[in-house]
Amino acid sequence: MNMALMKQLSDTLRSYQIYADAFEPGDGDGFILCGHREFLLQHQDKLNAEQLAEMASVDTKIIELASAKYPGNEDDDDVSFMRHTAKLATGEAGPEDPIS
Repeated sequence: MNMALMKQLSDTLRSYQIYADAFEPGDGDGFILCGHREFLLQHQDKLNAEQLAEMASVDTKIIELASAKYPGNEDDDDVSFMRHTAKLATGEAGPEDPIS
């Protein structure tokens, strides 16, 4: 695998974790979280076992966040993007599916 793609996958995985840990409705960055997961999904076959385990750990956090209630923010774009990210993580949606 080419070194540039390996670095991009590593950087994206690290950023995916950072955005998941810092998720807050209304921050305006939920689309970045979703974009990272879409990229990782498209290149999942190139991740090694350690990276797959790390991604699964972050996915677990995303799924937990998706099941939470966000009073006053249920219609927030960040919440919608985060819930779509959870669907990507569980296979309920693909990168081509619209965000609902």
